Amino acid sequence: PDLKPETSLSSSIGIEYHPPSKLWFSVSGYRHDVDGLIQAELEPIEDDPIYHLLGVYRNVSEATLQGFDVSARWSPLRIVTLNAGYSYLDTEDKELNEPLEGRARHRANGSISVHISEWDFSLRGTWVGERPFTVEGTGYSNEMADSYLLADTRISRRFNKYSLFVGVNNLLDEGDNDYLPVRPRAAFTGMDLTF
Repeated sequence: PDLKPETSLSSSIGIEYHPPSKLWFSVSGYRHDVDGLIQAELEPIEDDPIYHLLGVYRNVSEATLQGFDVSARWSPLRIVTLNAGYSYLDTEDKELNEPLEGRARHRANGSISVHISEWDFSLRGTWVGERPFTVEGTGYSNEMADSYLLADTRISRRFNKYSLFVGVNNLLDEGDNDYLPVRPRAAFTGMDLTF
């Protein structure tokens, strides 16, 4: 109820390169100076003997976020497409002179897609580096949450006006109650219809 809207001054620059081949490449850089940044932070749940944490939103009076992104796509064969990316992020809470909570400095992603006749297969993953947290009232301070890798896969078969698919999300069953509250490994199946 006490949150205030954030305001920011942002700048960015980027370039894309697409030579006459099966390669695409891009790089971009950015900087955001934010007043009243709305930031998710952790606080202990009252009367919880094992210190489970609750995410709450607060304003950070002044913050800076800056970094760069690199992306590439390559199709070495007509049936195969590879994607890769890397992001670097540097953050600062100007008032505390510390990094912003829950934001990883390093992040990378990649995927492979294969299309053979009526079959499609994809595997994608995102790796996120360590993230800083400060938890008041628990005796913990400046905790570093572990890095993690989220991976998903899907395979589908197309027919005339429909396709069947199966897949698995969060293949490695990443996640925890405090620093990474994501759904556990889950398999799914379904059908797409075209009218």
